[in-house]
Amino acid sequence: MMAYNFSVAKDLLTGGSIANSSWTDNLSYAGNNYPDLAYSNDDQRHRFITALSYKFKYSKYTSTQVSLFYQYFNQGRFSLTVNGDINQDGLTRNND
Repeated sequence: MMAYNFSVAKDLLTGGSIANSSWTDNLSYAGNNYPDLAYSNDDQRHRFITALSYKFKYSKYTSTQVSLFYQYFNQGRFSLTVNGDINQDGLTRNND
């Protein structure tokens, strides 16, 4: 079996498990109340999947199956950020 996936994922805010950290860790230059549409952290452009399997039968009741699975994906998104309070919103953790 072989498969190929192509996708584009964009979002305004990548949610976390705690609401406060989702807001303070939001990377923006216009302020956290005005997020920009950007590529998601989960954006996975190209993904190839391959699976191979072969079954060795020894008798009517015994056999051995060997399987191989391989996947290749591109997870190359990165962002240039600046440490400090550039937009003076009082938060230094969000690398605005």
